[in-house]
This record gives sequence, C-alpha cells and structure tokens, in this order.
Amino acid sequence: MEIREKLYLQTREEWRDWLKSNHHRQEGIWQNAYTSKKRVEMPEDLKDALSSNKIAESFFNVLTPSNKNRYINWVNFARRQETRNNRIIKYY
Repeated sequence: MEIREKLYLQTREEWRDWLKSNHHRQEGIWQNAYTSKKRVEMPEDLKDALSSNKIAESFFNVLTPSNKNRYINWVNFARRQETRNNRIIKYY
C-alpha cells in the first residue's frame, strides 16, 4: 500500500471536520487517524502517593505512556475528592 498523504490532526473534532469535507473526494484507507502525543501531567497527590510506596512507583514507571495517561486521567476525572482518594489508594 502506498502512502500518498499524511494528516496531522490534534483532536477528534479536527478529524471529523476533515472527514465531512473530504470523504467524498478522497479514496483510500486512513490508519491511525487520531493519535495524541500529549502527556498528562501527574498531579501532586498521586506523585506523593507513589513516592511513599516504592513497589507501586516501580510498577508505574514501567507502564507505557498511554497506560500512565489512562491511570492519571482516571484519577483526575473523579468528581469528588473521596473518589479521587479511593482511586489513588486502589493503585497500590
């Protein structure tokens, strides 16, 4: 398969907009249409918890970047502080 064009889009919305205006004009298959290179910043309370448990910290450090982001987002998206604390505790 020949690659004719590469798209670099930052968000899913940009991808949807591109598809709306180009799907009828472009032939082909699009792979990895949306990939984010952003890394989520680790919150202080999670850093503190990990640094107090060396086994959990070691495990976290060997995770892939996407799995680290997934876990950090899981903690960050908690609506209540109690839920956030419970999610941090569940990790280790």
